[in-house]
Amino acid sequence: MSQLGALVPTLAFMGVEGSPLSAGSLLPGLVAGVGLIIGCLGLYRGLSVGSMVVVAPLSALFGAAVPVTGDLLNGESLSTSAVVGAFIAVPALLFVAGTGGTPLDAATGQASGSGAVYGVIAGCGFGVMYLAYGWNGGSGAWPVLLSLLIGACVLFSMGRSSGGSSRPVVVLALVAGAVAGIAHLAFRLGATGGSTALTAVIASLYPTVTVLLAVILLAEPLGKVRAAGLALTVVAIALVSL
Repeated sequence: MSQLGALVPTLAFMGVEGSPLSAGSLLPGLVAGVGLIIGCLGLYRGLSVGSMVVVAPLSALFGAAVPVTGDLLNGESLSTSAVVGAFIAVPALLFVAGTGGTPLDAATGQASGSGAVYGVIAGCGFGVMYLAYGWNGGSGAWPVLLSLLIGACVLFSMGRSSGGSSRPVVVLALVAGAVAGIAHLAFRLGATGGSTALTAVIASLYPTVTVLLAVILLAEPLGKVRAAGLALTVVAIALVSL
């Protein structure tokens, strides 16, 4: 359902933008759609068998590592400040997730290990999607729309086969999907207007927003480790943006 919700802001944006469909949009849209499916399935499976503080950071890290590696292999050079910022983003993400101070006992160790594998798979899938969004061959937001349509068809059919959902869950999924659709569009604009690798590094720091919302809205304790992670996040974004 979230993929269907993501189509709403995408279609609205394309109605304003008015870019025509071009043949160059088909391949990026297809590749991004496959990456989106792999990323979502890996993430949801990882969260079901492992720990969120393990799966989420790994998916974010590898989601950034794939486009960074791809751009470097393609001959793109990064400034010294951007490289330093990218390296700082790694501990920043781990600290924000709180993994540094989260002990795992024997009962949960196996599940977390399984979740880690799926976290890596999810990150690689999202990384491929990011790379495809950065291709300049497509026209406007068409690659985003095509990828979301592919993801919606596959994931919605799989969800239907596993049973229905209650109305509150559907509403939340649609709202979350609409927000995700805006994120897809923002990444496409950032990647095609600048560097895919650096856009991916900044996007990978999204758990910071989750932690801030939890602290502000749910009154969760921040802790020294997460506070350090938030500070490093600010430094990383500043360096990458130079």
